[in-house]
Amino acid sequence: MNKLVVSRRSEWTNRARKIGLYLNDQKIDTIGNGESKEFDLEPGNYKLKAKIDWCGSQGHHVEIKDNEVTKVEITGFTQNKWVLPVFIIHY
Repeated sequence: MNKLVVSRRSEWTNRARKIGLYLNDQKIDTIGNGESKEFDLEPGNYKLKAKIDWCGSQGHHVEIKDNEVTKVEITGFTQNKWVLPVFIIHY
């Protein structure tokens, strides 16, 4: 049960658009407003990015451990209505 759970907050800005999820620079899925996605992964280190159009997050290193669930939440930068880069918060 080595899982990566990616959740996206429900936000007014960008609510109608999906965010692309990239693991080690390969697109693995998209995530909609307020959605959560689960991925079964082999234990190891990965680089996670989120992209929407020309905006995107920096690579975020995620360690997947054996028999553990790693949770990541993504959100848009809500303080600026014109430029909305995507940030990843790991918890």
